[in-house]
Parts: sequence; C-alpha cells; structure tokens
Amino acid sequence: MLSRSLTVSPVVSPTLEWDHPATQSDLPLSPASLAEELQVAQQSSVQAAEEDQNLKTPSIPSPLPSPPPTPLLPHSPSPASSVSISSCQCSSAGPQPDCQMCCRSPQSRPQLVLSDPLASLALGTDLIAAQTTRQRRLQGMGFSHPPSLRVVSLSLAQNISLTAALDLLCQETGLDSQGWQCQECSKAVGALFGPGRLCSFTSKYYCGDCHTNTQTAVIPARLMYNWDGAQYKVARSSMVFLQAVATKPIIDIRSFSPNLPKFAPCLDTSYRLRKQLTYLSAYLTACSRAGQEGVKVALAESVWPREYLYTGTDLYSLRDMEQLYTGELITTLTTAVKLCVKHVTSCLVCSGRGFICELCRDRRPVYPFNLDTTSQCEQCLTVFHSSCAAGLTTCPKCERLEARSLNWHVTNSKLARETGS
Repeated sequence: MLSRSLTVSPVVSPTLEWDHPATQSDLPLSPASLAEELQVAQQSSVQAAEEDQNLKTPSIPSPLPSPPPTPLLPHSPSPASSVSISSCQCSSAGPQPDCQMCCRSPQSRPQLVLSDPLASLALGTDLIAAQTTRQRRLQGMGFSHPPSLRVVSLSLAQNISLTAALDLLCQETGLDSQGWQCQECSKAVGALFGPGRLCSFTSKYYCGDCHTNTQTAVIPARLMYNWDGAQYKVARSSMVFLQAVATKPIIDIRSFSPNLPKFAPCLDTSYRLRKQLTYLSAYLTACSRAGQEGVKVALAESVWPREYLYTGTDLYSLRDMEQLYTGELITTLTTAVKLCVKHVTSCLVCSGRGFICELCRDRRPVYPFNLDTTSQCEQCLTVFHSSCAAGLTTCPKCERLEARSLNWHVTNSKLARETGS
C-alpha cells in the first residue's frame, strides 16, 4: 500500500491516489500479462476444487480411458474455451501452435463410475446358488429330480420358473426386487402405474393384464406340505401351466412329503385301495373271461386316463391330490375295487387261483387282495390268514424251499464225489 499525504485538512476532502499520477504504481496492463494472471487464477481454482473433491469423496478411477480433447472449430468455439481464446494473443482464426495457453492440456476431471443395475439385481441369483438355497429349504422333501415339463404356449423361461415353484413355497420378495416391473411382460407397475397383483403360486407381482384377479387354483406346495386345498388367486401364466400339468403323474408321495399321511389319513386309505387294485388287475390280466365280459375295459374306464392308479401305489398327479383332498378319489377307487372283486369271486378261473393257508389247512381259499384278513410273505408271496400268521417268526414255505435247495446241493456234491472217485 502506498503512503498517503501526511497533512490532511479536516475541511478539504482527502487526497486520493489517482489524484497524483506520479504516485500511481506501474500496473502491467498488457494483454500478455493479463493472460498470465488468468492462467494462474484458473490453475489455483482447479487445484482448490480438486482438493475439496478429495476431502469429500475419494475419486473413483474410470475403467474406460478418458476421451481425447475435441479440437476447436474456427467458427464455433465451445463455451468452455471461449475465455481462453479471448484472453490469449491468438487471432480469431484459431489457436496458434506456439501459444502456451491454447496448447495446454486440459485438466483431468474425476469421473464417477455407476454400477449396472441389471448386474446388481442378478447378483447371487445364479443357478448354483438357487439350487443350494432350494435344497436347504426343502431338506429332503419335494422332487428328488425335477420333472421334465413343457407347456407349448409358455416360453422356456416361464416353464423353468413355474416348474421350480411346484414343490416350493415361494417367498414374497417385494416389488422392488423385480425392478417395479411385471414378472411376465415387464410392464411398469407400482406407484403411479397402478398396484401390482400378487400371484400366490410364484409369489411374484404382475400387471392387470397378466393377472386378472379372477382365476383361482390350488397351490401344489401348500396342498402337499400343509394339506391346504383352498383356492388362491394366481396369474394367467400360472393358471395355464397348472391346468396343463394337472393330469401328469409326477408326485411320488413317499419321497415328496413322507410325513403327510400323519395329517391326511385318507392317504393310507388310498394306498390300501390301490394295493388291492394292483392284485385284482393281475387276476384280470390272467383271466380270459375278464376280457370277454368286458371287466378289464370297465376298470380302465372307471379310472381313465389314470391307469397308473392300479399299476402302482405311490404315484399321483396334481388332479389326484385335489380329488383326494375332496374325497372324490376315494369314491372312484372304491368303485373300481368292488367291480373287480365281484368278478374274481364269481369267476371259476380267478377263484381257483386262491391260496390255501398252510397253517390252519382251511379249505376255503384266501386271496392277497383281502388286506384286512390276510398276510403275505415278502419273499415267496405265500398268503396266510392274519390270525394264523400272528405268531410266526419265519415263513414255513421259505424254510421248505431252503431245505429243498440244501438237499439239492448235498445231492450234487455226493454225485460229484462218486463220479470223481
């Protein structure tokens, strides 16, 4: 600061610096000096901004290389470089190669790399992680091997996801996990676009076009694990899938849900009736008169198209489980058993294929399909009265066959020694 006048009159106004040209400091007002000052000011402001940015948030390096600086056009300079061009000594034709200010490389700016939203949604949803979670939740229940199901009207992704939901109680994860989109058509739902409708089968949200809120169905997992046969609202694609696979025998009740007979006694009743039909169908197959009288055709028509009901005991379809819940299947099986028993007891060929109890020697034949009054050996399949076989520890026919086999080996060994001698 320059020294002011030593004598200041209280009446006269004070003397200012610009009143004395001799005392004015020589300020560099040349264009070159002004450009240098602007350059220094710009560098200091950039350094201060970088320091503030480093203190607030650490800079994230960009995986992509920074684009090269765009050359300035002669007649359309960019706004960011208008100050530099106007403050340097270059002509309006464009920057000169010897100008230090125009040829200076631009300052590198920190770039923020945003994560891909699709990658973040797909994190942890790979097939191996999904299968591990599935096995941990099921704990030995459900399908031992996923069934091969394909509905032509649905896409491959829909078939896979809907098949996986057959033996699993799906958990609701929220509309945000779907990206606020319909599970089927990816239409925006929620907030201003209307509420999403929840499908009870897949626990996913759908739009009003894909989920009319009028179609209901029994959820297979609820029926198989909780014996819950109530109707729940499902989406259109889920309804199409459940109707298409309803008649396919894909459920092995003994491995799918082993503890279900404790809560559903009708399963034991169904097991006994189907076991009776298994024996009776064998009698009808060996009888020529059964085909002539049309008994075999009547049996097939009574359970059509579910021939597996009298060829096995543990295989069911979704429709069978629903009818078992309502009691309709028990009525169907009982009618089929009565039809077959009537023929076997009245046919001379079939009634002659009964067993004589070796313990009481009763002349009346016993049949294996009379499960309440007979017992059968698991090895030789001989049938006894249940009251006679109550105190048995070994089967007499199995002992006789074993002794006969032992005698045969002894006789062969004696003949071998005699022949060899």
